[in-house]
Amino acid sequence: MAISYDESPNVRYIPEVASKPYDVLPRMSTIGYGEEPPVVRILDEIQRTAVESRASDIHIEPFNGSGRVRFRIDGVLHTTRALPAELYQRIVSRMKLLAEMDIADKRQPQDGRYAFTVHDRPIDARVASMPTIGG
Repeated sequence: MAISYDESPNVRYIPEVASKPYDVLPRMSTIGYGEEPPVVRILDEIQRTAVESRASDIHIEPFNGSGRVRFRIDGVLHTTRALPAELYQRIVSRMKLLAEMDIADKRQPQDGRYAFTVHDRPIDARVASMPTIGG
């Protein structure tokens, strides 16, 4: 059920991270769970995939009017997913809430932290946000 919104030839294919040049999450209207996207489940999936891929960082960033997810693996950033614009903002807000950051403040850099578990393994996450031109 993945549809690519960007067919850029410069995207690296990492078989153990993504099944395509990068996985694209469906638009909210195609998810099938009413009007609300399953943001919690999608963020859990991103975090689980990052841990299983041995990523040291997860970058969720604006890209071409929407968002993208990149993992830092062995010092190199690899694009793993594209996010529709409406889902990108909700995932960022979810992470800010978990890290006890101010979701309304988009003009100041912020730092926070939270913990989650993957396969019964506790993971500490540090979250940093910074204002950018793209959002």
